[in-house]
Amino acid sequence: MGRSGLKTVVEWVVEDTSFVRQREDDPVKPRQKPLGDKNMVGASVTKLRKLKHISQKELAINMQLMGIDINLSSLSKLEGQVRIATDKEIYAIARIFHISVDELFREL
Repeated sequence: MGRSGLKTVVEWVVEDTSFVRQREDDPVKPRQKPLGDKNMVGASVTKLRKLKHISQKELAINMQLMGIDINLSSLSKLEGQVRIATDKEIYAIARIFHISVDELFREL
């Protein structure tokens, strides 16, 4: 502790590890909530992404390069099926994974 009896910023940061983000090489966090019912492709997107060893960030970047306005939170909600997937998003995802749109609707 500092001279005033208060923790310095460095001491606070070292003690509080709740802000530490999961690294790419760490095990994946299990899904906390059950899948929603807002779309039919979210679970397939997650399975394909993991099979191809692509992170959500990498998928979102590839979608953005195709003109899709999406962020990590929105992609996570799409995969969790708690938001609607637009036709443009479905088309872009199919192109990124080199599959037909129909294949996204099949259970993997």
